[in-house]
Amino acid sequence: MMHIIVAMLMSFGAIAAPVPKHLMPKDVPYYPTEVGTKWVYIQNGMERPEEITKSETQGGALRLTVQVGAKGELTVTSDVSKDEVIERTSGNFKIDRTVLRFPLKEGDSWDFVCPIQKGLHAESGKITVCETEDVTVPAGKFRATKVVFTVTDVNGEARPIPHAYTFWYAQGIGLVRLEYKGGEKVLKSFTPGKK
Repeated sequence: MMHIIVAMLMSFGAIAAPVPKHLMPKDVPYYPTEVGTKWVYIQNGMERPEEITKSETQGGALRLTVQVGAKGELTVTSDVSKDEVIERTSGNFKIDRTVLRFPLKEGDSWDFVCPIQKGLHAESGKITVCETEDVTVPAGKFRATKVVFTVTDVNGEARPIPHAYTFWYAQGIGLVRLEYKGGEKVLKSFTPGKK
């Protein structure tokens, strides 16, 4: 599941400077939803673009389709509403994982149980919202909220020693940094889609 988590929605094209928090309009959604929104990440020394290619209303939320990779090697779908961001699928796998809950509140947490599926490294555990802090990545400096996914179970079996994925999300941008054992993913550039 590492490749699925690493390819999470919250990352996407051309170079644009980050918007300072004090200039961010209050009506800007926390998570981008416009078609054409692009992120370019550097993951373990390689560039990895992501782009929202489709956005449609589904049951009170916007369902986003995100193409990951220069040739769209992976497709991720997520639902974004005023209450949360839920990763629905990653490639051929069904995930249904709440990635963020709004408003982001330090100390908030929820459990996630990944359905066991053939070919999927199904990681389950607890997601916890931590502090908001300044994070510097190649795309610039962002005020971002840290969210930690602590994995306590893999393929239905408890892990004696949990491991974690640490994400940083910035308002109006999405994922700006991800750290995990053996690697990282950092935002190189962000281009918002046209409204």
